[in-house]
Amino acid sequence: MPFDGVVQQIYVDIPSGVRSLAGFKIKDAERGVKQFPFDDESGYASYDDVSQFWPVSFPLRERDQVEVEYINYNDNVDSHFLKVWLIFVGIEALPYTMEELADRNGVEL
Repeated sequence: MPFDGVVQQIYVDIPSGVRSLAGFKIKDAERGVKQFPFDDESGYASYDDVSQFWPVSFPLRERDQVEVEYINYNDNVDSHFLKVWLIFVGIEALPYTMEELADRNGVEL
C-alpha cells in the first residue's frame, strides 16, 4: 500500500461457467491473516456468475502487501478469468486515526 488506510470492501467478478471449479482467497501478506473467505474451513471462495461488492474490511499500513491467491480445482478445465478488486481508503479520508482503529476489539495492526 502506498499509505496507511483501510480496505473497506471488495468487488468480485466471476463469469458464468466457472461453476465453482476455480476460487480465490485474500490474505494480509504482512501478518499472514486470511481476510476472505471469512470462515476457517473454506480455503478459497468459489462462485459462479457473481458480480457484486462484499463487506470486507481490514486496516493496512504503508508498504503492507495484500495477496489474492487463485486456484483451479480441475486441471482438465480451461483457465477462468476471476477478477477481484480491493476498495482501499486512505487514512486521511477516514473519521479516525490508525491508533484509534487499533484500539477496537478484533483489529490487528
